[in-house]
Amino acid sequence: MNEITLERTATPLETVGLVCARASFVAVLVGVVEGITVSRLTGVSVAGIGLATAGLWFPAAVIALLPATRLHRFSKRKVATALLVAVLTTLLFAKFATTVSPVLRALPVEASVALAFAWLAAGLQLDDPLRRPLAIIGIVVAVVLQIFSTRWVDAHRAFAGLLIEHTAVPRLMLRTVLRRFV
Repeated sequence: MNEITLERTATPLETVGLVCARASFVAVLVGVVEGITVSRLTGVSVAGIGLATAGLWFPAAVIALLPATRLHRFSKRKVATALLVAVLTTLLFAKFATTVSPVLRALPVEASVALAFAWLAAGLQLDDPLRRPLAIIGIVVAVVLQIFSTRWVDAHRAFAGLLIEHTAVPRLMLRTVLRRFV
């Protein structure tokens, strides 16, 4: 008997949803850590700053998935080592380059950490039964992050100003995209 294997192609919902799920993974990890870091640096404890920062990070996380996907063509060990070195180097730069503005110190750290998490997210292989539910969850999480972020920024303008002073990607989003702090 001839065995016929049918390879199922991903539907547009699954494709878009999985990109949203991967980008949400990156945005939540980077955004929550960055929000907590900004909160600790300034000595101000603000509820929701991590998730609001994650919502601001979502578009940049989608963009970070593009080069991260391309990195999977190379040896995983070499890419992982290079990304680890990049993250550690940028963290040392941010710590010791005190004469540089906080925004310029944050930019390399943000970029390297986002690329590292995007590389991890892009490498996740999902089985067929998980693809559709994760795609739907990814779209829902992306929408919730965006809505929460814009409402949080509107309700906490003074605290959102902390993100403008100490971060690069959320600053870009707040100033150019949302036009909250022009």
